[in-house]
Amino acid sequence: MLAAFVLAVAPAPAGGQVLRYGGDPGTARTYVREQHDRVLQTVDGRQLGTEIRSYWRLDTTVTDATAEGLTLAVEHDSLAISGLPAEAGLDLGELRGIPIAIEMSRRGEVREVTTPDPLPPLAARLDLETNYRNLFPRLPEGEVAEGATWSDTTRVSASQNGVELRVLRVNQYASKGWASHGARRVLRVDYEATLTIEGSGEQQEAGIVLSGSGRAAGSFAFDPEAGVLAAGGETTEMRMVALVSAEGQNLIIPIVQSRSETITLVEPEASAAE
Repeated sequence: MLAAFVLAVAPAPAGGQVLRYGGDPGTARTYVREQHDRVLQTVDGRQLGTEIRSYWRLDTTVTDATAEGLTLAVEHDSLAISGLPAEAGLDLGELRGIPIAIEMSRRGEVREVTTPDPLPPLAARLDLETNYRNLFPRLPEGEVAEGATWSDTTRVSASQNGVELRVLRVNQYASKGWASHGARRVLRVDYEATLTIEGSGEQQEAGIVLSGSGRAAGSFAFDPEAGVLAAGGETTEMRMVALVSAEGQNLIIPIVQSRSETITLVEPEASAAE
C-alpha cells in the first residue's frame, strides 16, 4: 500500500467544482518527492536484484500565468540517490541551481520541458524530463463532485541508458470527496492505470529490444482554492522482457520492476508571532 498522507473528512461543498492549477507570477512552492524502486532481472537462471531510493526536494516558481496555462521554473534544492550501479561516480551537486522550465496547461498537461544545453552527464542519466512530465496529476475537463469519474491517456517518450522508450498509460480516476489536509480543504482522488512499454537501443555494443506492461494505483489531494497539489502517492509494477543481441547470440531477460513514490507540498512554517 502507499504511504498514507493524513486526511480528515471535511464538509462537502454544494455541487461540483472545477479543478485547475493556479498561482500568479512569483508564487513559490516546494515539494518533496521520495521514490523507491526494486528491479529483479533473471539472467541465465540467476536472479539479480537492485534497489534504488531517491529523495528530491524541488523549488517551483510561477514565471508566467495565462488563462490557458502556467510556466514553472524548477530547481533542485537537494537530491539524494542510493543504489544506482556505479553510484560512487555521482556528483549530485551538479544539479543544484540548474533552472528547468515546465510549460503546462491549467489541467496539468505538460506542453514543453526546457532544460539547459548541455546538461551535466548526471542530469541526462536521470532522465529529468520524464520525471517533470509526471510531476503533477492531470485534472478533469469539467466540474468534479464526490463520486465523479474521468480518464485520460498519456504517451511519454524517454531515453534511458541508450534505450529509447515509449510508454502508453491509461488512467481511470474517481473522486472520493472532500477532506482536511492541515489547514487546506482538499478533494481526494483515487486512480488506477494500465501501462504498456516498448523500446530499443544499444548498451555496451549490445542491441536491446524491450517490451512489457504493468499496472499502477495511487491517490492525490488537491486544493482547488489555491490550485495546488497538496500530496500524492503511487505504487507501480511493470513486467518486461528484454531481448539482448550481441556477437551473434540472443539472450532473453525477464524483468520485474516495482516502484512506490510519494510527493508532498512543503507548507511554510508559522511565524513565532502566530
